[in-house]
Amino acid sequence: MYHKMNLFLDRCLFRLYSINMFAGREKELEELKVQFDSMEKTFVLLYGKRGQGKSTLISEAVKSFEGTVINHLCAQTTYEGNVFLLNSSISQALGLENPVQGKKIEETFSFLKTQEKKILLVINEYHLLRSLNKEAEMDSLIHDFVDEMPANIKLILCESYLPDARELLLEGKPLSSDFTLVAQLGDLNYLDSSLFYSRYNIRDKILFYSVFGGSPYVLGKLDYWKSLEDNVTRLLLDRNGDLRIYIEQIVLAEIQKYFDVRILQILADGKKRYKEILDTLEIEDSGLLDKQLKILLGMDVIIKAAPINKTDDRKKQFYDIKDNLLRFYFLYVFGKEALIYSMGEKKYFKENILPQLEAICSNGFKDIVGEYFSGKAFGTFWYDSISSKESRQIECVMKTESGYELYVVNDRKKPMTLIECQTAETQIRDFLPNSFSKINFVCSAGFAFESEVYTLISGKEIYLVKSR
Repeated sequence: MYHKMNLFLDRCLFRLYSINMFAGREKELEELKVQFDSMEKTFVLLYGKRGQGKSTLISEAVKSFEGTVINHLCAQTTYEGNVFLLNSSISQALGLENPVQGKKIEETFSFLKTQEKKILLVINEYHLLRSLNKEAEMDSLIHDFVDEMPANIKLILCESYLPDARELLLEGKPLSSDFTLVAQLGDLNYLDSSLFYSRYNIRDKILFYSVFGGSPYVLGKLDYWKSLEDNVTRLLLDRNGDLRIYIEQIVLAEIQKYFDVRILQILADGKKRYKEILDTLEIEDSGLLDKQLKILLGMDVIIKAAPINKTDDRKKQFYDIKDNLLRFYFLYVFGKEALIYSMGEKKYFKENILPQLEAICSNGFKDIVGEYFSGKAFGTFWYDSISSKESRQIECVMKTESGYELYVVNDRKKPMTLIECQTAETQIRDFLPNSFSKINFVCSAGFAFESEVYTLISGKEIYLVKSR
């Protein structure tokens, strides 16, 4: 009984810790607090895709704000309708007997400037308001308000539509030089994501990150006391699962009007070069695909990369889905609804996903190693083999002053031995170009030996919490 009670309390404390922590957001949280506590004018742009925790971050930062917080969400209605709703939000937050009147936002701003109490106005999804008026005109109205805004009024534009947020910052735009703080929230990296499941062993950390990625919203939905299978079947394979709904009704619904959804399906399937995508879509190269890819890049849905030795070669460039969860969805859920329904979620997982977990974990670990070396010249290497007359792409290569070094990345359940590393080096040297000066090894399970010849990096070392 005593053991069960301790286990129950332990789980409760761990869950509270996981939900309330701000892993990877410490810098932004402190910056917002400084802005809110400042006696100077405050105008903040906070942007990032849905699910990045923007609202949660603001809610935490305003806990020390001694004033009235007005949190307003713009709506898909008319310009006049949005002004009316903004006035209603202000009136309710300030507890006014006589609601704020006016059909123009200039009148709303004029009212705010007359207030003596400290007010923090958060305008969420500013693009919905901006698009209803002439964009430059709305931006100019905000600029004029900020220019004359008293220090007791603080303004935040909170935006999830990235192209509009970035446009605000372009040189020459009305608001580009007005912001006192600009902060973009992205997915958490593998290390910060692992703080949500710090008790997991190294391999489970790799597997969970490989499947679910680093969205704070997604990480908050997982049950870390249940298996990967339970989480996948409950949240993704179930047609009413929270993450299934999140992807289909929020993530895809927001972006699919700009692109052919098959692009993501093709990328998830491993076809990553422009020509491969074009041929699979069976369309002519009219420029439409290029336009769609640029939109997806601008929305941070996909990334574009190139081999580290061919950075300017457009033919060698490739695309990939940025978010692990979205990639997993297009591989195992998208277009599979009839099969999942006929087999049942659990049977579908066991027959179609379970056999692929080794590959998922292996590929995910390579991505994690790439993040581990973030900031260095690390990536793929492309070369043409003279002997075989074939082109090869080598993964996990670092460019150094003395040439290139290959990192052999292994996701294993047992540590690698010296003989295994030596055998691997012998096999690799047969096709490795002469420009490679060294071969190193990365193993999730670590190594059964020490070496002065190889650089050895274990999964444990990769998951050591570094100072941020």
